[in-house]
Parts: sequence; C-alpha cells; structure tokens
Amino acid sequence: MADRSPLIAGDSRVRPVRGLIAAHNYRRQPFAVRHLRMWLRYNRQVLNALKVDLHAEGIHTAALGDLLSTAEELDCRLGLRTDATVPPPDLKHLKQRGLWDVMLCPAVFDSTLQLWLDACKAADLTVRLQLLLPTSTPNELEGIAKFLKSTSVREVDFVCSPELNHNRNPDPLGVNQVDAALKLIEPLEALGIRVTLRGVPFCMTTDEHRLHIANSRQNALDHAHYIPTSVTVAQRVHGRGPVMAGKMIRMLLGRHTLSRNPVDEILLPYLIKRSYRYLANRLVRRLTEHKNVMGSVPKAWQRSKYDEAIQEEQELAQRNPQAECLHCRFSRICDHGRIGAKAIPRFTPKRVEGDLIVSPMQFCREQPMHYDAIDAERLERQNVSDELVEEALETLTQQSPTQTLTSQDYKVENVFCEQMEGGLKWWSVTNTEQLSTPLGRFEPPLTISVEVGAGIADYMGFSFGRHCAIVCPMEAYRHTLSLHVNAEGQYVLLRDGKPMQPVEFEGVYHLPQRLGSVLLPQLSIWNIDDCVLTQGLKIWNRIPEDQRAKPKYSIIIVSTKFTRRLQAVLDNLAHQQGIDLALLEVIVAYVPGLDATDDLIDSMQMTYPELRIVRSAFPENKAKAKGLLINESFRLARGEWIMLLDSDTLLPPDYFARMDAVADTEKFIAPDGRRLLTRETTAKVLMGAIKPWEDWERLLGDEGEFRHRETRGIPVGFCQAFRAEYLDKFPYLEVDHFEIADMHFSMDVLGETGKEHRLSGAPVIHLDHGGSQWYGTQKHM
Repeated sequence: MADRSPLIAGDSRVRPVRGLIAAHNYRRQPFAVRHLRMWLRYNRQVLNALKVDLHAEGIHTAALGDLLSTAEELDCRLGLRTDATVPPPDLKHLKQRGLWDVMLCPAVFDSTLQLWLDACKAADLTVRLQLLLPTSTPNELEGIAKFLKSTSVREVDFVCSPELNHNRNPDPLGVNQVDAALKLIEPLEALGIRVTLRGVPFCMTTDEHRLHIANSRQNALDHAHYIPTSVTVAQRVHGRGPVMAGKMIRMLLGRHTLSRNPVDEILLPYLIKRSYRYLANRLVRRLTEHKNVMGSVPKAWQRSKYDEAIQEEQELAQRNPQAECLHCRFSRICDHGRIGAKAIPRFTPKRVEGDLIVSPMQFCREQPMHYDAIDAERLERQNVSDELVEEALETLTQQSPTQTLTSQDYKVENVFCEQMEGGLKWWSVTNTEQLSTPLGRFEPPLTISVEVGAGIADYMGFSFGRHCAIVCPMEAYRHTLSLHVNAEGQYVLLRDGKPMQPVEFEGVYHLPQRLGSVLLPQLSIWNIDDCVLTQGLKIWNRIPEDQRAKPKYSIIIVSTKFTRRLQAVLDNLAHQQGIDLALLEVIVAYVPGLDATDDLIDSMQMTYPELRIVRSAFPENKAKAKGLLINESFRLARGEWIMLLDSDTLLPPDYFARMDAVADTEKFIAPDGRRLLTRETTAKVLMGAIKPWEDWERLLGDEGEFRHRETRGIPVGFCQAFRAEYLDKFPYLEVDHFEIADMHFSMDVLGETGKEHRLSGAPVIHLDHGGSQWYGTQKHM
C-alpha cells in the first residue's frame, strides 16, 4: 500500500539509503540494460542503497520493467523518477512486480501530470514531487496546494537545480519565488505533505522557515534524499555517451570487485617488465573493450583519480564562497548559493551576523517528515532504549573507571602525533580517517570515555576493525564522547551525555546490530581540520581476567546461511575427546540477522559453557568475502595454532588430541580426506538422530563420495591447521566470493613449510547442502 504515515516532527534522523541511476543520458540516448543492472548492483552492494530511483524521461520508462527482477534479486526497492511528459505506463502492473514509489519532476502542471497523479493514486503508489523554483512564477506556485488535494503526494521538494540537469543553466532565482514557496508550507502540511526547499541559501529566509531549508550537508542526513555519492556518479554518467557510460559503470563496479584472471596472471609480469609493450596493450585494450573482442570482460581498475574527481564534485559546493559568506554564521552549513558546479545566477548573498553554526541539523531537527516502511524500520532500530542510556550514564557518573590511559599509552597509527603531558595531539593534512593504536582487548560490558577538543573534525568515535566504525559528527570545538556496551553486545554512543545515532558510511563500514564478545577498540577521527587533542581517556571494564588456560587452538569458522550445519559442527567440537576444551576457542565469523547464528551461539554458550565461542560480526555486503572475514577474525585469535574449518565440516572425535600429539614438531596439519554424506544421512545428523562423536565409524561408511587428498593434494580451507604466524605472514586473499582464496593461502604456506603433515586415517565428514553453494544453503532441511 502507499505510505499512509502521518507527518512526524522530531530530532531523530536516519541517513539516506536511496540511490539514483538513469535510463539514458542528457541527450536521451538510452543506456544498455546490462549496464543499468551493473549500475543498480553498484548502488546496492557498494553504496548500501536499499532503494534506487530510475531516472527516465519520456518513453524511456520501459527500462523500469527490465530492472525490477534485478532489484528483487538484490533485495532492493526500485522507484521511478520521471518528468511526466508522456502518459504513464501500467502502474498497477508495475506495482505488482515491485515498483516502490514514484517521483514526478514536471516542468509544467498540465493534463499529462494529472494523468500521472491519478494513475499513482489508483495503483496505490506514493508520489514525491520535485518542482524547479527558478522556472516557477509566484502565480503558478499559488495554485499548487489546490492541485495536489486528494492525491497520493507525500513529499514536495522545491529545488534550485535538479540532480540531473545537463540541458541548460538554471534560470535566475529570485526572492519572489522563494517567498511564494514558503507561503505554501502551511497549506501543504495541512494536506499531510512534507515541504523542503533544497539548495536555497539560508540567508534568503528567516529562522521561522529555515527548518525547511536543505543544502548539501542537510541532504546528506535526510532519509528522503539521495546518497550523495550516488548523485555524483549519476551526474557524471548522465553526461556521457552510452559507450563511455558503460565503461564508467563497469569501472565503478570493478574497483569494488577483487578478482584475478589466469591470463592476466601469466601475461602481466612479462608485459610490465617491458613497459612499452604493457602500455601498448593497455592502450589497445581501452580503445577496443566496448567491441567485446573474443568475449572479453574488462579488467577492474584500481582506485584512481576518478575517485578523487567524485570527491571533488561533492565538495565543490563548499569551495570559494563569496566574501559575504566567509564571515556569515551559516558559512559551515550552507552551499553559498552554489548548485553542484554552478552558482545561482545573480544571487547576492547577505552576511548574517551571529554565533557560527557548525551543526548541519541546527534548524531542521524539528521538521515534520514522513517515513516509509524501510525508513520507519531503520528509525525504530536506531532508537536506543532508555534503559541502556541510563545504564551508561550510571556507569559514567557513579562508578570509578578501572583504567585511565595517558597520552603515553596509545598513539595515532602510521602518522605523526604529539604525545603531550596533557593529551595526545592528532595532526592531519588530509580528509581521511585517523586511527589510534588499539586501546586494549576487552570483553563486554565495556564503557569508554574520551575528551576530544582543541580543534574540530567531521566525525569522531570508535573503530572495531576495517568493517565497523561507530562515530558521530563533531559539531563543536570540544566534546566528551562515550561508548557503552552491555554484556549482550548492545551499545549506545553518547556525546556530551546525550545519546547519538552513529553515522553510517557508504559501502565501507556498517553499524552492527550488536558488538562481538571480544573487542579491540580504536579511537577514530575523520577529516581533522589541522589538529585535535584527545585526553581524559577512561575505561570501565569489570570482567575479571580469564582464569582458564590460554587457548592453544583458535578455530575460525566462516558461517553465512549455514546455521543448522553450524550447530552440528559446534556440537561436535564440544564433544572432542582426549583434550581439555579450555585449549580451544571457536571464532564464528557471521552476519547478524542473515540467519539464526546469534540465537545458536547464545544456546551453545548456555549448554556448553566450557567451550569458548567468540562472535566476529560483519555486514551483509561482506558475506561472500571469505578472505576479509578470516583476516579480521584472526585479530581476535589468541591461539598458537589457527584452524580454518568450514561450517559444514565435522571433525573426528579425537582430532585435536591427534593434532596435539604432533603440534610441537609440525607447522601445517591437514586431514586425510573427507567423506561427503548423503542427503538422508545429513538430515539424521541435523535432527540429532545420529550423534557423530558416538557413531563416527558408521558415518565414515556412508554411501556418499570419499575424496582422498583432493585438489592435487593441496590442503584447502574446509579443514586446515597451521601456526598462527603464517596467517599473519600470508593474509588471505580478499575477494568478493568464497573461491580461490583457500588455494592461494595453502600454496603460500607450503612454499614456506615444504610439506604439510597429514593425520593418516583421520578423514573429516562433509555435510550435504545441495551442491556447491559457497554462500550458503537456501534449504536448511
């Protein structure tokens, strides 16, 4: 059904998760559907877009039908953005196929627009309306409220220049148009319609109406707008011809896909050593790749100046403000009358006196807004429970810290810093993230508090590895930042004693539903303006030192969509014979919410408290990156030995006892093969009718295939154990799928050790899961 949510006023915010792609370029030349699918995949998998608008003018709305199945495959909602110049397609049919909503960007209010509004209402589709202020006269604006009555319009955006506008420069924007739009706010809100003026300088309005103004910094925090990077990419692709646009899209997706081509593996070393031949081949390749000679696939580009150009485009609105803007109180939160690369013609800024405003949300916190089903769920998920906030404040104000770190106890990684007597001074000349060295190894509950001041940066907070950052904006020149994590891994971030919603970054970090059972926190500060100072670093962590023996063997299991088989694997590990379970630790690398792994670990810890299980949580877009999951989970390991074990592989009951007997002399240990169980036997194991530790010989006699020292005799990742130093020396190849990495790692280790030690007569057992499904089984039987 269309969005029926009321306008809600409040200071909660969720960042935008809507992407933007275009069916054609600015000359209305259509892009190939295969390239549109890649572009959609880039928005979903790289930018974490949950919704994507397809910009299609005129007859090009036909591309929408071709993309709906791809959007469903990617678990993404597809919307339509159109200029409404031709009659609408069958919107009821498209709604049934998954069309999420419609954005109308008309040049005029005419009968065709009325057809669209009527069709959207009949199809029960929510409508967002975008109107170009410079082309609208005050008289035209006056009739809008009456025109929109009894429609399904929920949002009206008045813009100074649309996101995709290559046809002409914007017309002059005058005060009269802005005033006419402001007069519409009250009647439109009375109809349940949210009103936003995007790109209008703050100096053109009064405080009364500034909550409805959104410049680039407000847009980046507005769930109703687009992901900034997605807009910048769309603008660049929209301005190119179809062939070049296809290249750009493939390069964008390719830079976030690490894969190796065997031909490249052979030829590149030869060509690179002879640079002139390499350059000639590169030139021919780039000039002919669109012809698809020999069915070739373009090779992924590494990060290049193109990335810098995108960032430059995003920051352009903040560059070179006019003299009046330099000392205006809105200078930090306003675009100074600039629209992308263009300025509003003949706009004359006015300097507004007063205290400098650094928070982009200073005015728009209380703006009434709608939340569709996706954003409402995100808003509910981000709301921190009052109980957790009270628990954090009680710890910070009523309890003494267990540890106080001075500037001599940590420093900034890989860059210059000053370890002063009163604190640590962070220096930076780039806009990147700066990290402290790890503050320690902790088990929740954990509370950390630090003072950040003597300067300013964009964001500050805490990092927990390359895939997880919990940070919030730095809006003043001094803040006290605190992170509280309870025993279950639930957390709250406080800035100056008030709960903050952490910032979500595009495609790089994620906000975990809960933190793991072992934490290695680092301070994280982004885009430092010259320098900042951290001091007063306090830690509350009352978990006593683990009295159990330090584990000798750390078992890393990557498990995505394998919960039932993982249960059998963990159950089997808990029944290992002939070895003290205190010598084992199991690190489970998984995606919270993807399956029931969290519930399983909870149950296993209550049932087998002697088996130590460590959670290592990752975002969904890393679910297939086995190398990354293993490398990051290795940071949590304490054992002398690392075992990589698949979440569908059962070990013999005495496997670790046999390993322990040779561990002092060997460096690389592998089983003597594996028995692949039939589907029927697997079902009995999963249902508990067969207990592997009791019926091991019976399982080895199963009718399933037996593979003796497969993969040319090279041990691979379903079960291999090695001294921890080798994973430190040879990190797993980080690709976006589960293949390749195992073989590369084993060959690297064998090159160092010479030969592995096989546990003769000790094959492992492989549970059936319906064929070669690296990502996980769809049926859990």
